[in-house]
Amino acid sequence: MGGGRRGALPAVLDLSRTASRGRGLPKPAFPVVANTFSYLWDRWVPPDAKAGLVARVAELAADLFPDELEDLWVRAGGERKRLKSGGRPHSRWLDAAHQADQGALADGLAGLVRELLASRPFNENLKQLAELLERQARR
Repeated sequence: MGGGRRGALPAVLDLSRTASRGRGLPKPAFPVVANTFSYLWDRWVPPDAKAGLVARVAELAADLFPDELEDLWVRAGGERKRLKSGGRPHSRWLDAAHQADQGALADGLAGLVRELLASRPFNENLKQLAELLERQARR
């Protein structure tokens, strides 16, 4: 893939972050963001993309569910004892997302995102992440 597409993934993640913070994007931008993100993910996954997704899951989860990590983790099939007991929500969620990605959950990071989405079924950012992770798992 050409070099121009490599800069698109960070731009799409930035747009997603902006929308999740309530600043919103113009409605016509959502399909563009989703299509661009999907296109990039399906065709070219840079070495740091997985780390970026893990970080994005943690960021969204910390914003949306700062005090619900334990319950969501258990619902996703995880063992509560594997979770960090102290610290700020973002660092705890980041650790949990890394663990999920490394196999601590049977369905990995996708399983964790499915549980997040079950709690916030209308969240567009979670829908997009779930779709990307499910598509990646089918490969």
